[in-house]
Amino acid sequence: MKKILFPTDFSDNAAKAMQYALFLAKELSADLILLHTYQIPAGGNTTIKTMHLAEILKSDAEEGLQKVLRKIRFNKEFDTVSIETVAKQGDLVKLVNEMSEDFMFDLVVMGTKGATGAKEVLIGSNTAAVIKGASCPVLVIPEKAIYKKPQKFTFAFDLKPIAETQGFSLFKTLAHKLDAEIDILNVGLDELPESTEQAVAAIKLNHLLEGVKHNFYFVKNENVSDGIENYVKEKGTDCLVMIARKHSFLEKIFHKSVTKKMAYHVDVPLLVLKDK
Repeated sequence: MKKILFPTDFSDNAAKAMQYALFLAKELSADLILLHTYQIPAGGNTTIKTMHLAEILKSDAEEGLQKVLRKIRFNKEFDTVSIETVAKQGDLVKLVNEMSEDFMFDLVVMGTKGATGAKEVLIGSNTAAVIKGASCPVLVIPEKAIYKKPQKFTFAFDLKPIAETQGFSLFKTLAHKLDAEIDILNVGLDELPESTEQAVAAIKLNHLLEGVKHNFYFVKNENVSDGIENYVKEKGTDCLVMIARKHSFLEKIFHKSVTKKMAYHVDVPLLVLKDK
């Protein structure tokens, strides 16, 4: 892993999530890019006024980033982490995609609001849009998550073929470098693969994860989200991992235009991979 992008809005929630980005950058010897985006409100009367407002917003954004950077540097634990600050005008999702070509980051880390009830985690619209639009994996940090070095990942596997994409390779590298174990979890109508195709997909995944500690777990439950929730509560995990396939359960959750409720209660990070 070479670069991690961390978009921040300077909120307390973002400050908590940034700890994950910092610890991962340190553990993986990756560069960290702190990004703050801002937009000029519509309705400006003159070009001069608009230009002046743009200068003020840019100055405020840069000052805010420098304030964050000073706080980071005050903690000597992160002295070795290379950090770059970027303030840009425009839409967050579009800028993340545009910057991916210039900065070549491997992972986006973002914070999101936490649970409002026993079975809800609200995914903010910005986070959801980045997940849907970003070409690289996105690590979502819930508001209540407290950083600890990941020792166990839980990979929710739908028994469909997995290509060894850049994102999946990053997941393997992450688990290997952290010496973490992967619980491969399938929730379905049976406690075993229901078809030859599913069995073959499981065998291929086993080969893909060669060299990384992993175990398969099959849970019988008609509701996938309930099955995941129950497993995480019972077995525990440091990070839940899912693949955002087209027309999948996960993609429906992360619909870009509306804040959606996840049907399982997750107070741990969620790493979202893309299937291509």
